Amino acid sequence: MEKIILHGAKDYFDERGNRVIGYIPENIEIQFIGENALIEVGENFNVRGEGKRFRLCSNSRLIIGNNVKMGEWGTFNAYEEGVIEISDNARFADGSFISVYQNAKIFFGKDFSMEEGNTILCLPYNLISFGADTMMSRSVFVQSNDGHPIFNVNTGENLNCTKEICQQRKIIIGDHVWIGQSAILLYNTDVGSGSIIGAGSLVKGKFPNNCSIAGVPARIIKSDVAWNRHYDDSFESIPEEWRKNTIFPAI
Repeated sequence: MEKIILHGAKDYFDERGNRVIGYIPENIEIQFIGENALIEVGENFNVRGEGKRFRLCSNSRLIIGNNVKMGEWGTFNAYEEGVIEISDNARFADGSFISVYQNAKIFFGKDFSMEEGNTILCLPYNLISFGADTMMSRSVFVQSNDGHPIFNVNTGENLNCTKEICQQRKIIIGDHVWIGQSAILLYNTDVGSGSIIGAGSLVKGKFPNNCSIAGVPARIIKSDVAWNRHYDDSFESIPEEWRKNTIFPAI
């Protein structure tokens, strides 16, 4: 099926059922590949510079909240039945590559922020969720499953990407989590609210709230910590729900 390519759009609808609700500026290239895809944009959507692309396949959705800001030279891909949902006041710097595959979903909470050069891949039937006020540094890599199928050579069994396996593979990042530069986040990861992920860490597993984790593989290096975005912010300015004693998850 031939691509439909637009440079910006406002309240658009075509004969294939593809839709844009709201206004997308002309410096974004929109590609509809298939039918019944939806882009819904809130108020005050702001995109700086050139090179930003939205690419949607059949029955996919890209939902953008109010007051969202994006830099230049980045791509948002949504394959068949894939969903990308961005909450209010989120900010994406230059050079982000975000791709959601078939029947998968990526969610960005309110006030989420991302610096330059990050890659997020949500593979079929998986879920990636970032909580409110999560802060992602530069060159972070997030992938929700193995990139290719792996088989048992004796039985032919698919070991890693049947539908049933994929539906269980998730990455859940709580509210107000600081993700350090060049961290790698893999599937079956759950990081509690208020925590810190150290630069260059390889993260896989379940971690509690208000802890600092680092290393390859990542492990807890400090508990009962809280953080703020700005040097001049006080401890008291951190909302109480983001500065609790560490509660360790049940094993």
